[in-house]
Amino acid sequence: MKITAQQVARIAALARLEPGEGAVLEAHARDFARILELVQTLESFPHEAESPLCYPVGSRLRQREDTTRADCGSGPGDNAPAVQQGYYLVPRFME
Repeated sequence: MKITAQQVARIAALARLEPGEGAVLEAHARDFARILELVQTLESFPHEAESPLCYPVGSRLRQREDTTRADCGSGPGDNAPAVQQGYYLVPRFME
């Protein structure tokens, strides 16, 4: 697919970019054309017979069982260094 420098300038203006001038615009046009050729090549591959890949290893991932442990404590402040009346105590850092 042929992309012109004017089309690149229009795309850049829509994206609020400054693409440059002259040879830079031509280089961007060649890059866009190569990208579009790659997309067309990918679209030409026969993929209708392929099914979507849900699990890359062929089966579901093994997950650990969600259980509680006795050494975790019973409340959110159990692991804190200092708690008083439900508040975490921290050193003063502002005057």
